[in-house]
Amino acid sequence: MLLDINNLKITVRAGGIAHTVLIPSMVVGRGQTVILMGPSGSGKSVLLKTLSGMLPSEQIDIVGEAKVKIDREKTADLLDRNGSTISTDRPVVFYIFQDPRSYLHPRLQVKQYGSLLIHRLPAEEDIGTRYAEYIEKANLSHRWNALSSHLSGGEAQRLMFAIMNVLRPRLVLADEPLSAQDRVHHEQLREMLTEYVETAENECGMILVTHEIRDIQRSVELKIDPVFYVLEQQAEQLWRCSDAIQSVDVSHLATSQLGEGSSSSSRSAVPATMVEYFKAGGALYQPNHLELEDSEEADAQEILSTKDLSFSWDKRSGSSPLFSGINLSQRSNLNLGIMGLSGVGKSTLAEVLLHLTHGWHGKIQWFGSDRIGESEMRRRVQYVFQDCERAMAWEVGTVEEAILLPFRKDMDGFSEIFRDSIKKILSILGLLDHKDKNVQHLSGGQLRRAYLARALLILLGNLKSNDPILLILDEVTVGLDLVAQYELLRLLRRFTMTEYPSMSLIVISHDPVVLRFLCNQIEVIFDDGERNEGAKVVETLKGSQIRQGPYMHEHTKLLMGNLH
Repeated sequence: MLLDINNLKITVRAGGIAHTVLIPSMVVGRGQTVILMGPSGSGKSVLLKTLSGMLPSEQIDIVGEAKVKIDREKTADLLDRNGSTISTDRPVVFYIFQDPRSYLHPRLQVKQYGSLLIHRLPAEEDIGTRYAEYIEKANLSHRWNALSSHLSGGEAQRLMFAIMNVLRPRLVLADEPLSAQDRVHHEQLREMLTEYVETAENECGMILVTHEIRDIQRSVELKIDPVFYVLEQQAEQLWRCSDAIQSVDVSHLATSQLGEGSSSSSRSAVPATMVEYFKAGGALYQPNHLELEDSEEADAQEILSTKDLSFSWDKRSGSSPLFSGINLSQRSNLNLGIMGLSGVGKSTLAEVLLHLTHGWHGKIQWFGSDRIGESEMRRRVQYVFQDCERAMAWEVGTVEEAILLPFRKDMDGFSEIFRDSIKKILSILGLLDHKDKNVQHLSGGQLRRAYLARALLILLGNLKSNDPILLILDEVTVGLDLVAQYELLRLLRRFTMTEYPSMSLIVISHDPVVLRFLCNQIEVIFDDGERNEGAKVVETLKGSQIRQGPYMHEHTKLLMGNLH
């Protein structure tokens, strides 16, 4: 037994509100993966941050124990009551953040983390060599000289994997460690993580927090025999962890069309939260594509067009561009998807389109014009960026006040229709019951939904009958549990297809399921690395081709997997 938690009660206090997580019992053995599931805001990250000693002592009350094996002979309590904890010794406990870019130093290059590891482990040899080897395994060798601030979300996660393998921790606390990974890197890194945990000489165990069906499926396929625990709500601010659920109890849910066809008796041993989780996953994976009717083309209005768009991080060094020759056309009858490997430049492309990043070349037209005023851009275009919850965390006041901040001068002038839209959006995004809570007390997933709610309301609040409006979404489902994902995607699909025909989307994602659910056209971006020209659009998918194929480019086939 590596980690043994008994009667643990964690209460986080902030602003007069207490959030409590109860863990009656949780055991992690050597070579074992424990998968922790639960809705956004249930307290999964609270548990991991408590075990890693990250929460300030003045904000947290702890009762119970969590004992970890330091070596074969010595056991220590991770929850030391004297204000210090052995979890700060990263070779014992290592926390993989959901978004490591929040914690990496923006001015450090990838290679410089190797120097930090050498200083961290002065008694060990070949640390620099081992670090370089794991950087190569993580497919980051080409980013050796890149600044941390220039890494994509997926690349930052892969950097954490390399650091973890050098430090060789005994207990890995993985908080959505693969959430920003495309299908290719997800498979590779999942195997890499499993191999590390199961290697006998590492004497390691892992708690894996995940919302992704792929992680559940992969656990079953790899036959790692994971144990599941589920956080379920007992009261408004009280969550309790279930007893251990053996993988045999849930394997049928992960392999039989994600919950379809399983008997009620086989589900009886599974907590209701988990059943809802798999039901939502099954709905997401159903064939559900949008086909563009030819008759709609004549009525479509131009929103965005680009010609020969290119961008390079550092032109002075002579490095190859991140992308080049990008030609896009977004019209009011399109939900346009942009798909590619993590690190290919999808998020940077969005920032270039919105003039948030300088140094690009080519032509960008918004609504048929080469120049658009900032006020019109904000009224007609909203951007929900990949780690938007970090920005929302700086807001003050209640959730409702933060979401309605852009309308503070017009609060009394809201129409009944707009008031209904506010209530509908907050309800579907699971925020209506939290509208009076301090925004700083929200979880990461709740902050993401709050940011999205505000972006939607800005567009709808400024909507004029004949003006097309655009919502740009960058990995919008990352960090959301499957039920929240499903409800969000249904909302966006209904808004753009029926309730607000003038609204359309640009959806940036590595997840083909999300793109298939929302988009009727997808641009696949790929960098072959051979011509030093950066990433280009290698294939355009339209209508039923998104689900059924055929996919002509090998890269598209790889990313789309077995969806067709």
